[in-house]
Amino acid sequence: MTEQVSQSQKDSVTQHHNVELLAELVKTYDDIQKVRIAVGNRTVPRCRLLCTKKQVKKGGVKRPCPYPDRECKDCEYWETKVHPIVLQIHKSLLSDEKAITKFLKDWVEDLPIWQQWLKHVKGVGAVLTAKLIAYSGDIRRFSTVGKYWAYFGQAPGQVRRKGEKANYSPVRKAFAWNLSESLIKAGGIYAEIYRIRAEYELTKGVSPTHARNRARRYVRKLFLQHFYAKSKELLGLPYDLPEIIGKEGHKHYIPPLRDDVPKETYKDMLNYLREKWLGNHRTAENHYDGV
Repeated sequence: MTEQVSQSQKDSVTQHHNVELLAELVKTYDDIQKVRIAVGNRTVPRCRLLCTKKQVKKGGVKRPCPYPDRECKDCEYWETKVHPIVLQIHKSLLSDEKAITKFLKDWVEDLPIWQQWLKHVKGVGAVLTAKLIAYSGDIRRFSTVGKYWAYFGQAPGQVRRKGEKANYSPVRKAFAWNLSESLIKAGGIYAEIYRIRAEYELTKGVSPTHARNRARRYVRKLFLQHFYAKSKELLGLPYDLPEIIGKEGHKHYIPPLRDDVPKETYKDMLNYLREKWLGNHRTAENHYDGV
């Protein structure tokens, strides 16, 4: 389950630039992006007829445009009320954001985990990879995948309670949520597992919203498990399967998935999951041997 790699590969995983400095750069990137979006929203042109509070009906429903034959950009009611300095600030923020994005992409392209796996996963770009590495830090700190999950707020019972200090970082937990959203929206193999899992959760009698949220949680824990295992593998370190494997009917391990292979590659695995979650479990055991 482990693979011996050269010292240069090990260095490129853990020491290719200081990870702590990378984390600060990622935080700066997020801060700049947040401000850039807020400032950018102020520079969007608006229609004085339809966007003033007096013209908006109760419930936020806007009335139809009285001049549908006009192009908005040519209409005298189409305007942008913003100071030139605001436009300059927005331009500067956008330039800074692009500069950091380029640096993060150049940095990630040298990493074995990007070349061998993440670049082939739909929904995981270079910037998202840099953020994941920055938030994870030195993966050798985590002796089990359960501890790695807990670090991202994905362990059972890790919820906010009034008057109590959270035992996880809300920032990392939010990042994990965004990570699963990106995987699902990209429509790759992880999205396919999400759809099957969501259908399974619906059979438990929960609402569609609860079913989707549970499926999202399953996908992000699965992906984080894969990142943990692949990182340990590239470092030449042993890693354990999740403790749940081998208990309560969980007999199989799904290896890191990728989208650059033919769809038939994962056909048996997906059929196994459908039968395990939605069909006869005994039939599913004979259908997919796992890894």
